[in-house]
Amino acid sequence: MLDQRMEEQFTIVAVDDNKAVGEFMAEVLRMQGYRVLEATCGAEALDAAQHYENPIDLLLTDVEMSEMDGLSLWRRVRDRWPEVRVVFMSGSAMPHDFDCEPFLSQPFALHELMAAVDDSLRRHHSRQERGFETSGLPPAQLNPLALSAMNAPGG
Repeated sequence: MLDQRMEEQFTIVAVDDNKAVGEFMAEVLRMQGYRVLEATCGAEALDAAQHYENPIDLLLTDVEMSEMDGLSLWRRVRDRWPEVRVVFMSGSAMPHDFDCEPFLSQPFALHELMAAVDDSLRRHHSRQERGFETSGLPPAQLNPLALSAMNAPGG
């Protein structure tokens, strides 16, 4: 996983039209130290992003949504924040359709989610830009305390 100090500086817009999936992803990402704006559709994601005062670093979006698909959403977000990265997700679209960006086939494991997020941010945001050294990035891994809390009864 990226250095905790670094994670706290990243903002992710997480969009899935399945509210339970979106809430779960947002909770996992927050427990890992990321700032997360949640949305269940493209319009909601755009509204949240436009009212957020800081840059958006990553768009984590479902591909197939009503009204605005994930590709259209990404284009609109990228117009405002040209450096924004994207991770596409889908239960039915094919990964080869998105060979230029990271892609998660749904359902996915938590380690796949975190690896896609970490890898995308690592590739496109050098640690020097954020004021950290550029060497020694550890491999992506989940915070075990956060995961045990999520798996606990009532968690």
